[in-house]
Amino acid sequence: MTPHPSSPRLVIVVRHAKSEHSGVRDRDRRLTERGRGDASSAAAAVGAALGGSAASGEVVALVSSSARTYETWQQLAARLPVAVDERVSDELYDAGIDDVVDLVARLDDGVSAAIVVGHNPTMQATVHTLAGGGDPGALALLGERGFPTASVAVLAHEGEWSELAPDSCRLRAFDVGRG
Repeated sequence: MTPHPSSPRLVIVVRHAKSEHSGVRDRDRRLTERGRGDASSAAAAVGAALGGSAASGEVVALVSSSARTYETWQQLAARLPVAVDERVSDELYDAGIDDVVDLVARLDDGVSAAIVVGHNPTMQATVHTLAGGGDPGALALLGERGFPTASVAVLAHEGEWSELAPDSCRLRAFDVGRG
């Protein structure tokens, strides 16, 4: 067994920003002007999480293949303080909680942070499933607000990725990006 990392691994869960609703098939819906601004604002929460020593290893972004999630990711990536290995995934488009946890649990041990950009209700349910406690203020805000568009939840996981399971993380921060 590999020794536990000195810093917890981060799971940063992001719901795509506000998107258009009419005239196109679901997978092709793009961000609205407000959505682009909200995604840029959400980047501050993601950047703050990655800016510390917790992101001392490789950072991977697992991004749903829909237009709105990829555009959200592009807005985030342009403002991050670290290089990120981008992995666009068709699996995340229709993913359930178990699918998301499995994708993250298969990451290489050299990865210190995973950013998952996807859709609700799966993103919210994933955070609730993984969080076995955490910061009381962040937990309260998550309970009050739900997981609206451009939300960012930062979870800390002590252990290997393969050990990721329900209640195995602590919620460090929760933010709703608004431009």
